[in-house]
Amino acid sequence: MNYWNLLGIEPTDDIRLIKRAYADKLKIFHPEEDPDEFSKLQEAYRQALSQAETAVVREAYGEPFRQLSWQQLRQARWADAPPSPREPAAGRFMELLTSLCADAARRSDPGEWQRLLKGEEWPLSLAPELHDEVLRLLKEQLPLPYEAWTGCNELFAWIEPDKLDELFDNDELIAMLEMLEYGGNWLSSRVRGDVLLGVRVCDALLSRGRQYTAMRNTEKAIACYDRIVALFGEVDAFRYKVVQAAADRLLCVKKLGDADREGEAREELWRIMCRAELRPGSDWREARRSVAEDWLSYILGMRDAEADPAEIISLCDELLALFDAAENPAILARVLFNKGVCYHLLGDDERQRAAYDELLRRFESTEYPDVQLYVAEALYNQGCIGERQGDEQGAIEFYTRVIDRFLGSIMQGLGSKEQDIAEVVVDAMGNLSALYVSLGRMEEAIALSEQAIERFGKSGHTEIRATVSSIMVNQGRIYAGLEKTEQALAAYNQVIDKFLKSKHETIRLNVAWALRNKALCCAELDRLEEAIAAGSQVAEQFENSKDGQILWVVSLALGRMATHYEELERWEEAIAACDRLINKFAGTDGLPTAPPSPDDEEEDILLEVARAMCNKSLYCDKAKQPEAGIAVGNLAIEWFIESDNEQIRKLVILTMERLAGHYIALSQWQEAIAVCKLAESWFGDSDNEEIRASLADIWLRQGDCYYEVGWYKDADAAYNKASKGHRRATTHYVKEAWRMVKEGWRSLW
Repeated sequence: MNYWNLLGIEPTDDIRLIKRAYADKLKIFHPEEDPDEFSKLQEAYRQALSQAETAVVREAYGEPFRQLSWQQLRQARWADAPPSPREPAAGRFMELLTSLCADAARRSDPGEWQRLLKGEEWPLSLAPELHDEVLRLLKEQLPLPYEAWTGCNELFAWIEPDKLDELFDNDELIAMLEMLEYGGNWLSSRVRGDVLLGVRVCDALLSRGRQYTAMRNTEKAIACYDRIVALFGEVDAFRYKVVQAAADRLLCVKKLGDADREGEAREELWRIMCRAELRPGSDWREARRSVAEDWLSYILGMRDAEADPAEIISLCDELLALFDAAENPAILARVLFNKGVCYHLLGDDERQRAAYDELLRRFESTEYPDVQLYVAEALYNQGCIGERQGDEQGAIEFYTRVIDRFLGSIMQGLGSKEQDIAEVVVDAMGNLSALYVSLGRMEEAIALSEQAIERFGKSGHTEIRATVSSIMVNQGRIYAGLEKTEQALAAYNQVIDKFLKSKHETIRLNVAWALRNKALCCAELDRLEEAIAAGSQVAEQFENSKDGQILWVVSLALGRMATHYEELERWEEAIAACDRLINKFAGTDGLPTAPPSPDDEEEDILLEVARAMCNKSLYCDKAKQPEAGIAVGNLAIEWFIESDNEQIRKLVILTMERLAGHYIALSQWQEAIAVCKLAESWFGDSDNEEIRASLADIWLRQGDCYYEVGWYKDADAAYNKASKGHRRATTHYVKEAWRMVKEGWRSLW
């Protein structure tokens, strides 16, 4: 595994750069969603840190003498040994060794190993023949007494006697250290006395502890950290790593919810920090900052994993208390900012404000880029809080402070931190412009929008481009609201020309809105063919999108396109546009047979489908296609008559009135009467004026049907209900109703 590639950086000895890269990657690899990649990332982080720290140790202690590996020593020693069949002595030795290893009680007894290895004079010829086999067998039995390793090494000459630890990889070393009564004392002494070996073992234990943490095996993680403290707690060269282990141990203990144990872990960490001189105010500021950065990385990882915000706030407070993060502005700013974010998640605006106020009090005038980003975000979030609480003037103040503080210093092509600040600034400009619109300050909104477009319109940063596209669309809406249709059209065309090919979802949504709004502007200017072309482009460009908001815009565009055809009295094309909308969101070809089922956020699409069905029923009447009108009318009833949406209910009853008209056109009086009765049963008790007006029209049609079939008393009752209906049952309708009633009674006489 190339750990530098995983971290996304070139090989380096800069510990701070490694930690920053690790913190960035934590935002990508979630421990629950991608545990394998998360574990690989942690291992890469540990390996990179180990290499960097080893380089620091080499610089301090000098380059260690290069040792050949035990494999190289073996190959050099036995290179000339000819292959030969196994001797009887070799077979006997392996039989005794296998028997010893199979008995747990015997293999833990140093005397048993001495009896095996010293009790007989084993011939030298055993060495080349059994060299690898014996080592492999012993490694399978870890841990083993010191006498097992020293005796076998003397017989088989694996490696120099004082370098036995080089026989083992990191996992094997940890296994050797887990049970001191099995001869771990010799290895414990070695790792304490050999700095490079100690770094290797300590990093292996830290890495394993954090892997256990990621796997939620908290007790095993704590055991790894306890082992580090036990091995290296009194070794001056390892005081920084011991503090790391104790800090990680406290993080694990906090997860257990045991207040007493947590208090003990906190006190132990403080004692270790004092002993290691890493307490606040000491000279070991860099080491303390490194531990604090580790802690902060853990906090950010928890936030990305959507852990309990209250727990994260507690960790932030603990970090400030234990490590005095005020000594490092970047850490303090991040801690305060993340506290504010967590208070937002808890819905506590006042404490969120307090965290941001503290950050701004300390750092608003700073010139340090790492801190400036959090200043900008704190100001921006304060503005959002003001908007949320209805404090428009407060929101305007904070957005203006963001813009005034940072806009003048932002230039195109800056590094990632400056680009992040630019993203916050352009977001503030967009929000402030929208706020001006809501307050009726249109000229200020337009001026601010133009300033944002001029300053950031050429940015290559994706998120900035997305915000600029939103500002440009809103600028078009402002012009449209001021009845400056030509300027609005120009703004929408600018969005389309600049962003049409973008794949970014927010930008695609804004392009869809620009095309749809362009159609409205063209219609306002009596350029209906251009309006139809713009609506058609929305559908062709975006109808395969998976985004609910974009699909809603598509439904609006198709519905509007049908009304443009209506204005041109092109009924067949109007019907085709309605069918395209209905079939698109029903997911079927031809006349759909099942209602659409969008997500909750796409509920408005249902309204547009219902509207398309209602309009199609009208267009079928104009096109003299009553059969098609009947089909779509019955489908609308099937899909929507049980809807609770008041707007959809208005469309349904209007569609039912038109459906009755289609039946009447075909002289299907009974079917028309049935539709009218169904409408009365579903909508007769409605208090909505528009629905009552449609009911009056339906009763009038019902009276016509009764009259045609000779049911004059029923016709009289229907006409009476129509005459008492809504004002839309005009005087003409009333007079006509009574004329028909009188004619009906005369025919009876």
